[in-house]
Amino acid sequence: MADENGELTQELKEMNKHLKELRNSGKHMLYSANPFKFGVYNFIAGIFHALGTLFGYVVIFGVIAYLASQANLNNMVSKWVENTLQQVNWNKVVPMPDSSLQNLDELQQQLNQNLDPETIEQLQRQMGQ
Repeated sequence: MADENGELTQELKEMNKHLKELRNSGKHMLYSANPFKFGVYNFIAGIFHALGTLFGYVVIFGVIAYLASQANLNNMVSKWVENTLQQVNWNKVVPMPDSSLQNLDELQQQLNQNLDPETIEQLQRQMGQ
């Protein structure tokens, strides 16, 4: 009886080994038998994977947006932005022009008084070119 159990066990092991080989060769045959069909199936599977991922992100983003609208985050964010903008020293961020540059006519008159007429004519010719 022990010999029969040993023989049965050995036969089962061999059968399992052959089944594994057949299973692996079946996959290889599927891939190599019709590569176009294999490619189409993988392409379709990839499309559905991407669509499922997109759907999941849309649902998650929708839930977050709904919760944010219920929590009245608009007021909190707008107050935070307002406070932050009030704390910024805008003169350092956007430099203001000097007050002397605002009166260009006065500067031009001062230059004309300090320069002789020949120099003014040369400058005007150079600027005209």
